[in-house]
Amino acid sequence: MLVALYGPSCVGKTTIGNALSAATNRMLRSCGQIVRNQAQLLGVEADDLPDCKHHEVDSATRDWLVENPTGIVEGRYLDYVLATSELRPFLVQLTAADEVRQKRWQDRVGPSFRMDDWRRMDEADAALIARIYPGVERLTPDFILDTSSVPVAECARQVQQRIVS
Repeated sequence: MLVALYGPSCVGKTTIGNALSAATNRMLRSCGQIVRNQAQLLGVEADDLPDCKHHEVDSATRDWLVENPTGIVEGRYLDYVLATSELRPFLVQLTAADEVRQKRWQDRVGPSFRMDDWRRMDEADAALIARIYPGVERLTPDFILDTSSVPVAECARQVQQRIVS
């Protein structure tokens, strides 16, 4: 069964995806890393990647799912990307409290990142979705997991438990 992990920045998509991939010996596609790679190739920041490049990454993600029927994919807005896919993976929405997300980001980039920065990031994500997926009805998650206080291994175990039952 295909598994898709989605949610905003710093809810644990990549970390849990890596843990789940290791625990289940499944391939993992990290959409955020692919977007960052595409931006680097163009010499721009990931936030400045042209919409057409986002569409290319999203189309390649849908193709990847067909080629990897037991794979795991993680990304910020897969509930929209996969709404137009011929395959329907087990969709896991990851969430975390804003304060936890901020702390995780500060652990990565330093303490200067503030709650206002979060709001701008989330607003930019919403604007991107509105531009590139107008009128698309997002998929409903099969499972919602709040990662705020749950260890990574336990998050991966909970997802794994649901995909085998």
